[in-house]
Amino acid sequence: MGWNDRMSDISSEAEIVAAQAKAVVRCPWHDDVMINNCDDDANREAYRLGTIRWKKGDMDCERQEFMDAIKDAIDQSADECPRCDKIREEPVRPAI
Repeated sequence: MGWNDRMSDISSEAEIVAAQAKAVVRCPWHDDVMINNCDDDANREAYRLGTIRWKKGDMDCERQEFMDAIKDAIDQSADECPRCDKIREEPVRPAI
């Protein structure tokens, strides 16, 4: 496995952990968009779940590397879905 594949796997697993903790959620209409819940309790739960997975040996990386990936998954999530926001901003055209 190459370095890029390894980092992609760690990032994917971090996103899964963040979602399990409800620190991030998927947009109900755009499955590829993750939205940050901005919930400190959920963020702490994500780190707790990540630590458990790391201790179980599920992750082939250093603990801090996985914690950083979880932080990135949370921090890089949008505050709201940019695609939904764009749709809301489009002018409504009157029916002809």
